[in-house]
Amino acid sequence: MSTLVNMYRAMRGSPAALLGGAMLITGTVVVGYKRLYEPYAARKRREESEFIAEYIFRAEQHAKGIEVPDGFGERHQADG
Repeated sequence: MSTLVNMYRAMRGSPAALLGGAMLITGTVVVGYKRLYEPYAARKRREESEFIAEYIFRAEQHAKGIEVPDGFGERHQADG
């Protein structure tokens, strides 16, 4: 443990240590965004798009005088 403490004391404030720390933080933020937030945002966008498409489809069918049953076009996942 004292070796790590001595390395920290020697590198503290050096340009190489600051650059390495900045790169580590930037990499962590980028990976976190790509792995955690981006899939969540994509799912939300897809759900919203499907809702809007369903609304437009129903509005067009209503304008044509065609009745669309409830639940039409919805995906159902099998339990299990």
